[in-house]
Amino acid sequence: MKSLLTLCLNLFVAGSVFDIEANSNINRTINHNNFPVLIAQIQTSVSPLIQSGKNFLSLEQYELESIMEITGDIPGRSFISDAKIKTIVEAPNKFNSQIAFVSPNGLEGKSYKIISDGDLVWIYDFATNQYSVSELRQFLQTREGLLAGTLSYFYLNTRNNIGSSKIIASFLAKLPEDRLLRYFQRYNKLNLQNSVIKNETINDKTYQVYDIDALDRGFQVKAFVNPQENSIERIHLSGTKDGLELASQERVTNLTIPESISPETFVFIPPDEAEQVEQQITIAPF
Repeated sequence: MKSLLTLCLNLFVAGSVFDIEANSNINRTINHNNFPVLIAQIQTSVSPLIQSGKNFLSLEQYELESIMEITGDIPGRSFISDAKIKTIVEAPNKFNSQIAFVSPNGLEGKSYKIISDGDLVWIYDFATNQYSVSELRQFLQTREGLLAGTLSYFYLNTRNNIGSSKIIASFLAKLPEDRLLRYFQRYNKLNLQNSVIKNETINDKTYQVYDIDALDRGFQVKAFVNPQENSIERIHLSGTKDGLELASQERVTNLTIPESISPETFVFIPPDEAEQVEQQITIAPF
């Protein structure tokens, strides 16, 4: 079971549609020759998605709670696990995540704490009383980065790569939609040209759903936008590789904007007798 989940998360991170390339100057000229008509055609149709992404990226701090369900199927075998995630973020790249796995019968499994001061990341395993230390960029390239939450992973990658300056972040938030669309196309590696847009109702709430083509990276992505709030409330990833069918569904249960965050939130103090290990700790439900 553990090996299946590990493979699942490895594939998601390796093919993540939020694999954003380092870019210290987002105002540089981008070659538009390949999609001048494309941009005009799809800008209006994906406007709610672009606006929701811009609203989220413009936050300087937030507290987000979500539930991520990970499932996998191979012939004769399947697995399912839920992760309850609570992440506090301060721009551009400080965060504190609490992750608790829950089995299908409702029993809590292993739990972890992930803390970053913007340069280093500490992962603490409550069950083993062990912790690891790694660089932030290294962490964001592993499956553990995704387990801080899909939206937070997207936020941290983007804000980390555009730099710490609030002026740059403000500039990003004020970009017109056509330029922001090009930015998402180029740096988030999203193929919005073939997006399928529809309405879908879940638990009596109607979303604008964007089926985003990421097949060249091995996955389909569904982004669920609340049009009344201009917010992304669900992200579904799905794909098949080497005969293993995988799916990850994250839904936001609460998003708040605190007036202030204590600096101690992003400081890791090892518990008594905790052991530091050399390899980055692997996050798994059991």
